[in-house]
Amino acid sequence: MSRTPTLAPNLAIALVIAAATYTAVLCFLNTRVIGISNVHVAVADGAILLAASALAAHRAARWFWTLLAALTANVLLLSLVTGEFDAKAVRDPLVLITFVALGWRYGGFERARSAFFIVSAIVLVFAAFEYLTPDTYTTFFNVIRFYAARGIVDAEAIRNLDSQFFLSGARDGERMLAPFLGAHRVSSIFLEPVSMGNFGALALIFALSLEGAHWRTALAIGAVALITIVLADARFASMAAILFVVVRLLPVHWMRIGLPMLPLVGIALLIGFALSDVGRGDDMPTRLAGAGRVLMDMSPPAFFGLSSYEIATVDSGYAYAFSALGLPFCIALWTAFVLLPAPNVEAQRYKMLLGVYIAALLCISGTSLFALKTAGLGFFILGALAAPRTAPARFARRALARRSAEGAPA
Repeated sequence: MSRTPTLAPNLAIALVIAAATYTAVLCFLNTRVIGISNVHVAVADGAILLAASALAAHRAARWFWTLLAALTANVLLLSLVTGEFDAKAVRDPLVLITFVALGWRYGGFERARSAFFIVSAIVLVFAAFEYLTPDTYTTFFNVIRFYAARGIVDAEAIRNLDSQFFLSGARDGERMLAPFLGAHRVSSIFLEPVSMGNFGALALIFALSLEGAHWRTALAIGAVALITIVLADARFASMAAILFVVVRLLPVHWMRIGLPMLPLVGIALLIGFALSDVGRGDDMPTRLAGAGRVLMDMSPPAFFGLSSYEIATVDSGYAYAFSALGLPFCIALWTAFVLLPAPNVEAQRYKMLLGVYIAALLCISGTSLFALKTAGLGFFILGALAAPRTAPARFARRALARRSAEGAPA
């Protein structure tokens, strides 16, 4: 078998880096060079995704082509029935499928680690820049103006704002984590603190997945997770961290049994909160209750992606996924995730913890699971760890010991 050329794996890592940084680059251009609109963002997003898809398609596994065929058939069917074409119904699942396939094709533990630490170095440098010199940071990255140019926030409403960061860039009251850091929530290259927190959650998943042979790497990754979650004052990531630690302590075969049920657990949790007496607000219980009520208000056609859904799904990822992709394709996508081969214990742990992340994030956030700036790296690592060439660490140690005993060079 011919070895994979060096250029292609390096391009794969470069695309993961581009996925994480492209919004920051566009924000800089909007602030200092030229006006940016949603068209520019869509073009950049699409170019990275198409390049990653093309690279992943070279000698791709059969499951990649099967999922692409299922995605194509699903979109065509929904378009024919509804008479409308929804580009996000293609783009969002394609992000997850493509970056898993990219990691699978060019991955392995070493490349997953390299991609993570390169992105982390960029994140930490810009996080320090933002926290220590916020006024200088916003002269290069005027975040709120970038989102106003894209129409995501009302340009008139932000005219009198003192801050040039995103609307959620500061707590109204005291921070939940490390109050001595002040009210500002650091976003780094992600521009808004929610994605910074999601990056920290994915970093913690990676750290918790590793075997003892990689303890130094795990500690370094865990430190990145802690720093980013605290700087962003990320409520979701900090609460999800407790779940991750609990699940990590479970035997691996328990994880495999529980993985298929995770979305049902998430949906049951939402319905339970919706049926409770929890009111409206912006804390975790009220957001869970609100997301549950959105689900309960959906009509049967909306569950199958066959009618436009009027109620905002900004905080209800399950409602968004069902209405945009249709329940049958959501089930197919989750089944493919569950059945993705994981040839070693690190891949198995990562897959389970990522499943917990997905099921939990869909409870409180509409589309952030599909955000290229965090999903690219998170799902690339899954594919890289699950790649057939990745051997369990203990097997690698045994092989090295055997070769040494036989007198062969290590």
